[in-house]
Amino acid sequence: MVMNKTIISHRLSFSNQLFRLIWEIVWLIFVRPFPRTYFNKWKIFLLRLFGAKVSYKSIVYSSAKIYNPRNLIMENNSCLGHNVDCYNVDIVHLKPNSLVSQKVYLCTASHNIKMTDFELITAPIVVGENAWVAADSFVGMGVTIGINSVVGARSSVFKNIPDNVVVGGNPAKGIKNRFENEIIDKLNAIQWWNFSDKDLIAKIKLFQNEEFNINDLDNIKY
Repeated sequence: MVMNKTIISHRLSFSNQLFRLIWEIVWLIFVRPFPRTYFNKWKIFLLRLFGAKVSYKSIVYSSAKIYNPRNLIMENNSCLGHNVDCYNVDIVHLKPNSLVSQKVYLCTASHNIKMTDFELITAPIVVGENAWVAADSFVGMGVTIGINSVVGARSSVFKNIPDNVVVGGNPAKGIKNRFENEIIDKLNAIQWWNFSDKDLIAKIKLFQNEEFNINDLDNIKY
């Protein structure tokens, strides 16, 4: 999806640039001095004050760089990690229990190489439920990371990633399924990313040690 010229003009308007300048000053003074995830609710309060749709159950590191809070959506238990560059000229949407690790670059904008003025183009990024974008990766505009998928460290993602896939490389390519299909169907059926208990994975022995029984998943409720 590429935004039309009217919306692009708004992105570049003086009022929008002034808004972002004020936002950057507020974040620099009132957030960056705090280490890591300290005063997390205070950070989320400021994000919401500036128009972000962020759950108080999400986590935002103080070192994260957020271009435009109005274009940020973070659902329960999602996380923007250390030194993440969230260049959200367009929407960045982190679904429940999704993790964006340190130094990841989420880039929702580019330039139209078919135009002589290289006009700005944008498209949203969505990180699906229980997906993980590992350290130092690049995620380009218009990309959706599928449910339960993993982007390996230092990967570059330019196309949508299906559900339940581990990808890696530049450009990122499929390596393997994250879980066996029988397990992932049951996990998706109970929407396991909505569980508030962070020890759920350990409790259901998700990594299939010898004691794991797939039928145990049928009895889990939240």
